[in-house]
Amino acid sequence: MAPDFLPVLEQAVRAIQNRTPRSFGKLTRIVTAGIFVAKGGAHEAGHACDFDRLVFENLGIAPIERDHLSPSLATRRRYWAFAATCRSVAAPTLHGEYDEGPHDDHVHLADNLPFGFSRASHASVSFCQAMLNDIFGQTPKLTIDKRYGEKTDAAITAALSRLRLDGTLDDPRVWRRFLRRSARLGFVLSVRQ
Repeated sequence: MAPDFLPVLEQAVRAIQNRTPRSFGKLTRIVTAGIFVAKGGAHEAGHACDFDRLVFENLGIAPIERDHLSPSLATRRRYWAFAATCRSVAAPTLHGEYDEGPHDDHVHLADNLPFGFSRASHASVSFCQAMLNDIFGQTPKLTIDKRYGEKTDAAITAALSRLRLDGTLDDPRVWRRFLRRSARLGFVLSVRQ
């Protein structure tokens, strides 16, 4: 990996450790599908990591098992909380709802794009839609269509209010706080069921 990507990965791991409830136990293992992969883009530059599995003493988060599609709401909440934690550190974070196939079995963390929320970003919008459904219990559920419309905007406004955040996701500070607080909420809710 590129030497300047190591601190990004270390920050992501620390953020995961700081946001997961004690009941998860210690993070004991991280399984990755790769960091340097000779396929161009951020991987070939040594600036991306594909997370397949996180193993804690008492449970796991398994993107490789497509946790984002699990029938278990707790499992889906852990997946989206993990992805939110990654996204709070760097961009892009690609996930199971980003596209069919290439990213549905891992969470891709890279640092080759500017940090921030974009209403035109399929990765950011589909991520928010899925997280609003599974962590915030959006009803009726949002269609994960990657388009920022009125329903998505209203759900985000309600989530910001629930998290006691002023402003909009267009402000990078609000976006980062939204991701971090959503991650903590998702992790906590995943063990209260």
